[in-house]
Amino acid sequence: MAAQVQPRILQEWQKHPVMRKIAVQKINLAHKTGNEYTGSVVCALNGHIMQIGIDVTVEKNANVVWKLRPGEEGLPVREMEFNGAQVFVTFPVTEQVAKRFGNCLVHEGVFDGEPYACRLSKSGSAYEIHLAVKAEIEDDDEAQEMFRKLGAEMSMHVFDSAPVVIHLCDSSLTPLKASLSDKAES
Repeated sequence: MAAQVQPRILQEWQKHPVMRKIAVQKINLAHKTGNEYTGSVVCALNGHIMQIGIDVTVEKNANVVWKLRPGEEGLPVREMEFNGAQVFVTFPVTEQVAKRFGNCLVHEGVFDGEPYACRLSKSGSAYEIHLAVKAEIEDDDEAQEMFRKLGAEMSMHVFDSAPVVIHLCDSSLTPLKASLSDKAES
């Protein structure tokens, strides 16, 4: 069964810039009941090994349907759209926080209707934002200062004063250089 599921997962993940970087190493499935299986996908992203829960159902027409279990650590579990921007939200970021984040970036003009990729995650108490930007912003001190201020504003108004780290990235959400971080000013 795992051999039938793996190509389907890879095919789906190839559609998304962030997901296509994930390498599936192994799929473990156990028969649950009738036509249902449960298990995990062992995969790697940027050298980090993750184990993600998966449920598989074989339909009457022999079609194999799979679903990753929400809330599994380290995987973009939901994709949201805000004014043309694709936001990949990872566990444990809640949908409520992700909506506040997306709406803030629409309000600030960052998500301006143009295609855009972004990942929102949480590491410890800090929120991490990977923003796809044009390469020339990497050396633009004024733009970087604007993102630092935006991070401080989001810390206060979106993330309940939690630390925020912004990574300016290429279109596949690979950081261009050192991250920008700011904590809400007291």
